[in-house]
Amino acid sequence: MKTRPPLYALLTDYNTAVADYPVRFEGLNGDHLRRLEANGDCDSPSQHVEALLKVLDDWKTRLAMLNTELATREAEVNRLAGALSSPAALAYRTALHSEDIYRQAREATHAAWVDWSFSSNPLLIAEAADRAAREQYVPVTDCRLQSCDGSWHDEGLCGMELAEIKTPEDCGDLCLTVNVSTNAPAELKVWEDSHGADLMCTSDPAAAEAMAAKFEAFADAIRRGARMLDAAGTEATR
Repeated sequence: MKTRPPLYALLTDYNTAVADYPVRFEGLNGDHLRRLEANGDCDSPSQHVEALLKVLDDWKTRLAMLNTELATREAEVNRLAGALSSPAALAYRTALHSEDIYRQAREATHAAWVDWSFSSNPLLIAEAADRAAREQYVPVTDCRLQSCDGSWHDEGLCGMELAEIKTPEDCGDLCLTVNVSTNAPAELKVWEDSHGADLMCTSDPAAAEAMAAKFEAFADAIRRGARMLDAAGTEATR
């Protein structure tokens, strides 16, 4: 007669097999698929979802096998359900929670696919508009900025980066640039690169000077804050 494996071994084998499954569905939504589409080829979203469906199929099969086995061990399961912190009881609760996570992952996959399938991709629309605009650029023949290296001349732009404040992991760097487009006035921009948001974009030298005064006042405030930190002490209080 074949000996059945201990219930604890069945639970830990299942938990180990599906341990990395939940993370594959983190952040999954229509926008995630649209980013894949914009950064890869048109098949990227469907290929990604197909891979996730295979994970869900395997997950479902393992769940069904475990639940079938648990149904034949009602007395053992009841003892585990009433236990507090034994390894077997913890493994049992982990397996139960895994079933909830499986359902959430399945629903997220369906919702992401529907959202992506039935809505336009603004990233691709913006990319197409940018391509169309670039095709209309008039190449620069007479550079209007001193020390410009000509990197963007083919796209009708003279541009220089004058300053940059780097942030940890290059997240949200603050940049200062001067740009001149063909047949357009020069522009000074202060912008944050993680979202492309402009703090200032002007062709008016007086407006640029006013912004510089605000930054100087802001820098003074940072220095004042640094002195306050020093006076308050840098050690945590209890």
